[in-house]
Amino acid sequence: MNIKHILFATASFLLAGTVSAQLTIGAKAGLNYSIYGTKVDPEPEEKPESDSGIGFHVGGFVNYNFSDKIGVRTELLYSARGTSFSDETTSTTSVLGTTITTKTETDGSATASYIELPILLNFQATEGLSFQAGPGLGFLMGYKSKFDSKSTTTTTTGSTTTTTTSESSGDNSSTEGIRGMELGLAVGGNYQLENGLSFGLRYWRGLSTFNEETEFGPVTVKTNANVIQFSVGYAFIKD
Repeated sequence: MNIKHILFATASFLLAGTVSAQLTIGAKAGLNYSIYGTKVDPEPEEKPESDSGIGFHVGGFVNYNFSDKIGVRTELLYSARGTSFSDETTSTTSVLGTTITTKTETDGSATASYIELPILLNFQATEGLSFQAGPGLGFLMGYKSKFDSKSTTTTTTGSTTTTTTSESSGDNSSTEGIRGMELGLAVGGNYQLENGLSFGLRYWRGLSTFNEETEFGPVTVKTNANVIQFSVGYAFIKD
């Protein structure tokens, strides 16, 4: 094979790649279901409960397929991860014939807002169905939390019992102690109709911890984000 044949074959290959390449640009929005799992080492007698809740995401995407099967999909999303939590503790103390029992119930919610930038490998399984997987970055934009707490104290001395109740509430918008940038891994799928409407389902796993500090003396505390995203999108540019 001489040099002309090589150049012709190379040009044909590049032209074929250009012809088969597809560019898709669009917008998407949907719901987040977030679970923040906490691991404590050494493991305590009572395991901490995972906080979970509903949020939303909105943004845009660019999908470029190099061939009929393989491509790259990048997205820029504003993602609000909502969580709710509840806790109940009871303590009892007995002194000189008097028993004091205090029960505290706390309910709260929090929202952590991120700019997410996933960069995903796109595999086109069929004309409409595709699967994506790859890394991503999350940049913390804000954090808000609030709680309501109720404490009931029962004091018993002999046959006499008295009960007192106190309530408190508060909110917090400080990002102190929260990691400013999150490294994540995303995997999911997307189905696009001929009219450009699409439906997607994705799982995002935070590889870096939500909390900046993880070492508290002899105890290690690590909290990681797990987010399931359901989205509806629309492709307004398709080449």
